[in-house]
Amino acid sequence: GPVGGVRSVMVDRQGHVWVSAGLGLFRSRAPVPFGAPARFDAAFEQQFPPGTQAGEQFLKTIEDANGRVWAAGDLGLALGSHGVWTRFHKQDGLRSNNLAQLAEDRDGSIWVGYRDAFGVSHLDFSQGKLKVTNYTTSTGLHSEKTLFLSFDTSGRLWVGTDHGIDIFEHTGMDHAGADPGVWRHYGRSDGLIWDDCNSNAFLMDKGGGVWVGT
Repeated sequence: GPVGGVRSVMVDRQGHVWVSAGLGLFRSRAPVPFGAPARFDAAFEQQFPPGTQAGEQFLKTIEDANGRVWAAGDLGLALGSHGVWTRFHKQDGLRSNNLAQLAEDRDGSIWVGYRDAFGVSHLDFSQGKLKVTNYTTSTGLHSEKTLFLSFDTSGRLWVGTDHGIDIFEHTGMDHAGADPGVWRHYGRSDGLIWDDCNSNAFLMDKGGGVWVGT
């Protein structure tokens, strides 16, 4: 089973449980019947995206709208589709191979955050090839140390940092065919108890309200 300490848990649309752990990425061998009275005792098998090394840590796993699995590891971003894995690395445009946060945009593109202070990156595959846009303190962020990434019901990206919250909102394509978007910042002066956000401490409630841990 998963070893090295559990970092996050995700259940895919088929009922398989994915565990991001300190010593690897694991998936249950069979769908897990949640809500059943039987004791939870699933068997797990380790996943080995290309380049996986012994002791690689995975911090986050998500499933996108097409049923593909994205995993944030120490050695790049892993993408699993129909049992086939690929990896994206620094040479593909990422700012670091050590990833921490993942979020899927409405258009199917992927946003990633890093373990260290490298800001966030937007991965767009809409033109048939990978286009990476990196956002830093010079392009809208108030801090490059990210603690969570998540979207609200209006499609805005919330980036929790150690200096408050930065929110990205799409503005549509400009004359150059790019979507520059607009960033807004919220900190203690706007009502936060503290500027230093906690890891993955974001919740969107049923009424559309946002809860943030600091």
